[in-house]
Amino acid sequence: MKAGDERYMLARDKGPVRRFIRDFVDSRFSFVELMVPLLIVTLVLGYSGNTYLVGVGNTVLLGTVLLVAFDILLLRFRLRRELARRFPDEPTGGTTYYAIMRALQMKFMRMPKAQVKIGQTLPEHYR
Repeated sequence: MKAGDERYMLARDKGPVRRFIRDFVDSRFSFVELMVPLLIVTLVLGYSGNTYLVGVGNTVLLGTVLLVAFDILLLRFRLRRELARRFPDEPTGGTTYYAIMRALQMKFMRMPKAQVKIGQTLPEHYR
């Protein structure tokens, strides 16, 4: 499963549409990858004891949440457009949820492992 062999994957991960979604999510940089360091900064600022720094920490936390929400919305719209272009006859039920759940995971913890690098162009056909 780690190598991306579809024989060992769960039914939810099989097929060309799901493989494209995994590659699409893995090939883009997302703000979720910055979330853990920003949450640590927020935690340190929150426990600093200085009310000004606590306010800065809360602002950083709110900004992080808003950036992640905006990034997820962009992912949704771009993914749906690409799915309609590449797989016009395939059912796309559950694809947005699948992509968002994959995007919200840290890259090194995703299963199946990423097969593409950030910024890599994706193949045109996934059959």
